[in-house]
Amino acid sequence: MKAKMKAFEKLQTDTKYLTDIPEYYEAMVQKRLPKFQYAVRVMAIGASFFAYADELSLTYTTLFAQRVIDHLRHYGIEVKGMEEQTDNGSEYIGSVRAKGPSAYQKVLARAGICHTQIPPRHCTWQSDIERFNGLIEEEFYMCEPFEDREDFLAKAYAYQLFFNYGRKNRWRDNKTPLELLREKMPEADEQVLNLPPIRLETLLASGPTPGYHVPDSVKKSRGRTVFNLFFCYNSFAMQKGMNEPNHFSLQKLSFLFLLS
Repeated sequence: MKAKMKAFEKLQTDTKYLTDIPEYYEAMVQKRLPKFQYAVRVMAIGASFFAYADELSLTYTTLFAQRVIDHLRHYGIEVKGMEEQTDNGSEYIGSVRAKGPSAYQKVLARAGICHTQIPPRHCTWQSDIERFNGLIEEEFYMCEPFEDREDFLAKAYAYQLFFNYGRKNRWRDNKTPLELLREKMPEADEQVLNLPPIRLETLLASGPTPGYHVPDSVKKSRGRTVFNLFFCYNSFAMQKGMNEPNHFSLQKLSFLFLLS
């Protein structure tokens, strides 16, 4: 089914508690790192975008949805007619007693995106985004040390680049999201897969902004972190016996370094 989908035809969205990851918890408390991850995965190509907040709320799902929509539009992706799937959490649909659509649903509707909800207790219907949640937990939150909040965002950005541009997916013909994008939509600007993770609280004062809304701390450190982190991930992959998801040639590594 995914092989027949257009590149950006369907998305799966989910929120992830970071408070229940033992390896991450101490740094989260001591260094005031985020407690929740907001993520969306593009089903056809496997690319993922994510952001953070300290609360689970409709406000942040709405801001995150608008940020992703603005980013896709910025790179010429037609969002009208897309489908975005979520569970039935109040952070998406608001109160169960609400008489109208939530703010999140209104953002999607204004963009012409169809919002679909999975049936209750059918979490397997969200398998793509849940798989991403599992991967980022194992490959990032469980194994990375974080010096402070700035270091956390810089490394999260490095992982986002790694995941979309370099990580091969064995369930997608051992191809990266970038390779699948080139096959399905060769005319697309490849920078569309590059959306830096941010703290969603930073959007509250100014409102959602298109394209690259990146905190200065991430801008200053992300190049060094991207370069160093890929070596870390490559070593981790070899130790875990993974299917070379992080094995880059120097040419590819240099390309990803230049993205920053």
